[in-house]
Amino acid sequence: MEEPQSKSKEKELSEQTEIKTVMSLHPMHCGGACMLKLHIKDGRVCKVTSAGDIPREGSYEQDESLMPMQRRACLMGISEKRRIFAPDRLKYPLKQTLERGNPRGFKRICWDEAMDTIADWYGEMEKRKDELGYLPILDEGGIASYLGPHLRRFGNPSSGNLQAATFGAIGNYESLKGNPPIDAFNSNYIVIWGNDTQANLPALAFIVMKAKEAGIPITVVDTRYTDTAASMGTGSESKPRYICVRPGTDAALLAAMTNVIYRRDLHDKEFLKEYCFGFYPGDMVISKSPAKHPVTKEPYLGKTFTVPKGQSYVEYLDELQTEHGGYEGVLCWAEKLTGVPKSTIESFAIEYAAAKPAFIFSKLTGPQRTNNGMYFSWMLIALSAMTGNTNKRGGGYGDIRADDGYSVQLDMIPPFGAKEVYSPILFSSFQLNDVLLHGRDGRTPEQLREDVLRMNRIDLGPAARLHIEMYVRGAVGGNIFNQIPNINKRTLAWNKLKHIVSYERFMSSTAAWSDISLNGLQIPLL
Repeated sequence: MEEPQSKSKEKELSEQTEIKTVMSLHPMHCGGACMLKLHIKDGRVCKVTSAGDIPREGSYEQDESLMPMQRRACLMGISEKRRIFAPDRLKYPLKQTLERGNPRGFKRICWDEAMDTIADWYGEMEKRKDELGYLPILDEGGIASYLGPHLRRFGNPSSGNLQAATFGAIGNYESLKGNPPIDAFNSNYIVIWGNDTQANLPALAFIVMKAKEAGIPITVVDTRYTDTAASMGTGSESKPRYICVRPGTDAALLAAMTNVIYRRDLHDKEFLKEYCFGFYPGDMVISKSPAKHPVTKEPYLGKTFTVPKGQSYVEYLDELQTEHGGYEGVLCWAEKLTGVPKSTIESFAIEYAAAKPAFIFSKLTGPQRTNNGMYFSWMLIALSAMTGNTNKRGGGYGDIRADDGYSVQLDMIPPFGAKEVYSPILFSSFQLNDVLLHGRDGRTPEQLREDVLRMNRIDLGPAARLHIEMYVRGAVGGNIFNQIPNINKRTLAWNKLKHIVSYERFMSSTAAWSDISLNGLQIPLL
């Protein structure tokens, strides 16, 4: 039976339409950053496959190969087409007509109304600039940087604490390169701390599984019994398979471990003396760093630095023992805080120190995302340095390169405009609630005034505080409303803002708590 003429023509037209393949990147926050193939037909994505796809024939051998490892996307990457064309995606600009946080209060508005309203709000903030000396706008993805000094967060909930601790202890996080994942096979002991590798890092999960098959003992430390703890934790006769620590107390566990290692004389004295500064009282070093002071721009090269009295790590451990009544007292203190038995803490520390090289993996998730996550990151670096594992093959201090040796060169994004760009007044990401509520970020008024005066040449006065009246959250990624701890405090803080603008693809909590949410087109906020 012949097909109807209309269907036949439709089929012929479909066959004539060219399907082209475009390489893309899956920018999800897992760290995998998998390369995708987008199959485009009539200007629309009709199929998504992975750049690492291979023929079915002989696939088992290639799947099990470590070099090169198959970088095929996970199900989330392959299903990105469903997200692009999701029926519940936001397609138009929306304006809140009820209370913030109520999705039912949004009504659709046109782009002209949205842009005119936002422009009026910017104008209102420019008038406030005359009073304050800066725009009271927390701007992330908007145009405030072209209008005058404004406010911006430094760091981010994903890596801010890790970056700050790394910068203070080792150097610029962005320029440092840890060991590649494949280096895990050089380890005698692997510790995965606060990271659900199975869910967060597909490439590393494969490496860890192969390390497990090779018989390398693995301990998982986490507040939850994750998929990684269930499938990767092996332990050994002397090493625990899984350690459950109470949320936010990881730094206390690490502090007790470093005390055990130091008191039992298991620390690497030669490594500490040759490569580390600040462990022993009175440590002195002549800087070889080409870096400059971030504010004064004074070069560090050739300067002599001495550890101030009371600020060495040994003195910290001595104070810890004095405060808690000696070696046993520190273990009891850590047990009470963390919920980990003191016998487990002690044996875990000894096993880690003895198993050289030993690798601790943590990276961007878990403990470093908390308000005291910087202390966890510092302690992680200190533990690795004490045992000489920082720069050894098979060792590491909590972070590694997420890549496996491959690199992709991307074109530079053209500048938005040729106008002067103003430097923002910076405050910590983890202090957003407090800055919105009280105008303070942990610094005293004197410290805040001095910092802003030196870095931005703006005098905030003797009662210095930061004013934020408008928040612009452009297409910079991340559902910021639920990424920073203490949701109850944040609702109070966001209600103090006069205006909130966001760009969101779905009705996230950030979109729900916005006055205007720009959707449907990814355009600059003009």
